[in-house]
Amino acid sequence: MEKLAEQQQQKISIPKTMMMAMSFGGVTIAFALLPYLTVMLDRLLSDSAVVADWSARFAGVAWLADFLATQSYGDAGAGANFTIAPLLIGFIVAIIYLMGMVFQPIFGKMSDNWRSRWGKRRPFIFVLMPISAGLLFLLPITANADSLIGLLIVFIIFSFVMAAYRVPTVSVMPDLTPSELRSNANAIVSLMGGLGTILGMGIGMAIALIYRAVHNIPDYAWDESVIFPHIFAFGAIMMCLCAAAMIFVKEQDSRTLGEELSERNSAADCRAAKEAKKAEEKKLKLDPKARRSLMFMLAGLFFLFMGSNVIQTFFALFAAEILHLDATFAMILMAMFAVCAAAGAIPAGMFGRKFGRRNTMIAGLSIIMVVLVVFFGVFLVSSSRNGMTMNQYTTLNHAYVDVNAQALEQGVTAQDLVAQNPEEFTHLLSMTNSVFDANYTNVADAFARMQTAIHANLRTLNLLIYPVLVIAGLASMMLLVNAMPMVVELGGKKRVGTFTGYYYIATYSAQIIAPISFGFFVLFAGTYMSMFYYIPVMFVIAGAVLLFVRHGEASKETLDDSDDDVASELPEPEAA
Repeated sequence: MEKLAEQQQQKISIPKTMMMAMSFGGVTIAFALLPYLTVMLDRLLSDSAVVADWSARFAGVAWLADFLATQSYGDAGAGANFTIAPLLIGFIVAIIYLMGMVFQPIFGKMSDNWRSRWGKRRPFIFVLMPISAGLLFLLPITANADSLIGLLIVFIIFSFVMAAYRVPTVSVMPDLTPSELRSNANAIVSLMGGLGTILGMGIGMAIALIYRAVHNIPDYAWDESVIFPHIFAFGAIMMCLCAAAMIFVKEQDSRTLGEELSERNSAADCRAAKEAKKAEEKKLKLDPKARRSLMFMLAGLFFLFMGSNVIQTFFALFAAEILHLDATFAMILMAMFAVCAAAGAIPAGMFGRKFGRRNTMIAGLSIIMVVLVVFFGVFLVSSSRNGMTMNQYTTLNHAYVDVNAQALEQGVTAQDLVAQNPEEFTHLLSMTNSVFDANYTNVADAFARMQTAIHANLRTLNLLIYPVLVIAGLASMMLLVNAMPMVVELGGKKRVGTFTGYYYIATYSAQIIAPISFGFFVLFAGTYMSMFYYIPVMFVIAGAVLLFVRHGEASKETLDDSDDDVASELPEPEAA
């Protein structure tokens, strides 16, 4: 009763907590802009003579050439359009997750022991966040200068700096918030992180609309790469403002902490404390059944993030290839997904309490798999009605996108480009005649037939993508809200930090491997539409593994503990 009375007397300061969470909002803004990186990399790698040479070498391997002849690479020689660019993009994007997994624990421990008048965490934020903002600003500048090496160097340094201050950033709130109020404070931190993600994803469209209005640019002449520096400059400015906001957060002078500890603890006391801690850890070891549940839970999280990371990393390229949307509009779609996910957080927590965390996660996985399969099924049916198989549609679509890219470079419409230069596009005749069993002799007519079929598919897919993202966004919170509490519950209150570490090992390792594995997958599939059968496979494996989890549900003590807000179960957003 006394403890409950103390909890009721203590109230969280929302303004203070929001100020503490500003730095984390800056982190999520930066990560929200990274899908633009895949677009920049795709352009630079596609234009690289070295990449083209190695792609031709791979396509020239006998067994691979035979395989490519059955896939979506056109008929101007098997593998004529084959490129290793998706695999290289996967390797490059994985760098930021690898840096996080390696260096975050190191700098987290370093910040624990940091001594300064500004405290333990803020020096890392004050110094490193502006540096990362400057590096973020340089990313599109190096890309627009056609410097692939320069872009890679800047991105690697950026990834390292981000890893260096991420843990100090998320540690500010626990340091300055009483233990019994941290859950509710974490909900505010998650909210600020979500707002940062939405802001980072949505700003591109706003800048695009303003830029096009000011310069009066028509659709056929619009090159979105010209606004990338403006988008990243906005992100860099917001990161600096978030770092500056930490001035108003009062962190204890940490220079005195070492002196206080040395005065209170002799060497003998320290040794005795370590021995006591080891003895306590032995008592806290999991029994075999609980350990088995932990292993299955971590394996389930691994495959869950193997699938979800693909959406985060490659959605902009999928939108460009399949939906014919530029990166700025693709980010608007992802922002809509993030808004729906935020709206589903509280219901997801309620479902976890009522029906069980594991069951809620499996239900969420099932819902997402259904909407992905429906989208893919509608794509196949729509293509068939327009006289194309999946491979035929992808082949025609690749050719159509190439024509539009050339038209954009010359500032004319695709129809005018083909009509004015028919001798350069004779390959469209054989493609169109083969797919539609036609006998066109005029290149412009063949291109018009191709365009009609592709646009018929686009109308269906562009309409269907909205309910897919809305439903998937709502269902995604059924997974994220319940995943970390299950892992932490297995460890108990005395090992929250350790088991949170297990959670991030599983999810970070997946996010390192996923971009590479899917990039390799796209090499042979020939289209980013393949994510709609790659992701369900990962989710099926995740769901099957979760069926073997028998521990991690909320205990009666947890459920009765002052009926915490459901939002308090939110883990920090998986932006990185």
